Amino acid sequence: MHRKFTLIELLVVIAIITILAAMLLPALQQARERGYDANCRGQLRQCILAMQLYADQYNDWMFSHMSYGSQTMPWAYFLVLQEKFAQKKNFVCPSRKAGLEESSWWFYSYGFYRNDDNFQNGHYSSWTPRWAAPGTDRGDFCVKDIAGDSCFYSIRKMKRLSQIGMIADSGKENPLYSTWDFVACESPGTVGHVSLTHNSRCNMAYVDGHVGSNTLTDLRKDHFTWFSIDGRRCWFSSL
Repeated sequence: MHRKFTLIELLVVIAIITILAAMLLPALQQARERGYDANCRGQLRQCILAMQLYADQYNDWMFSHMSYGSQTMPWAYFLVLQEKFAQKKNFVCPSRKAGLEESSWWFYSYGFYRNDDNFQNGHYSSWTPRWAAPGTDRGDFCVKDIAGDSCFYSIRKMKRLSQIGMIADSGKENPLYSTWDFVACESPGTVGHVSLTHNSRCNMAYVDGHVGSNTLTDLRKDHFTWFSIDGRRCWFSSL
């Protein structure tokens, strides 16, 4: 004769399953995040490769955004839809929950370094006097199109390519979305910042083609003063 479970025995089994699930879920989440992190780095390599292909065809020039008719369009729009150098799925971090399904997905892509005289954030460059000191060892390579809203970067004028990060995890206030640009040293409300998306690290693709994983300490040594984490903008001096 089969003995039936009593209510107490059933509750004990449920409690054991709940405890095991609570123990395993963090490990599963960490494993999933490690997968996202590895996938993100691979995608950033594809992004910087696409920009290198663009530069090969256009006299060693990279760009963060440029005028297109009556509009200003970001880098991902041109590389995917105009030049066909890459697929759009490579331009949004897998840890982000939104972006690709948007009709204007290129605004929610990885961020491209933005040096714009409207914001006075001349990181990596002596082009803007305020940040000349930390940037002179990497070349004066930024050119602002005065006639239109465009920003270009000359690889020929760059120094230490392995130290010039151009494409990175980025964000503003919404943790679900990336943003197409990032600035390093100022905090204007309309632009993005590097984002600590992967276990308090920011993945970044450099001009030489490699991808690095940066901690807060790494970013600070590299003269970044602002960053985004979980949808919050933070200033290093406030830490």
